[in-house]
Amino acid sequence: MKFLIVCTLLALAAFGSTDAVCGPTVCNLLWDPICGSDGVTYGNQCMFNAQKECDPSLTVVKPGQC
Repeated sequence: MKFLIVCTLLALAAFGSTDAVCGPTVCNLLWDPICGSDGVTYGNQCMFNAQKECDPSLTVVKPGQC
């Protein structure tokens, strides 16, 4: 019984995370590029915002391609 409890706690420690979970986002395919601070050109504001959910430090460098 103790073994089962220890295994459960180890599994929770290994797979449980307090990080924000980035869920799926549905964005249109309208091309209106935005250059992000990570050097990635995002197709539009929606795509940029979806990535910002995963990385709150992400900022817009400029409109257009990087």
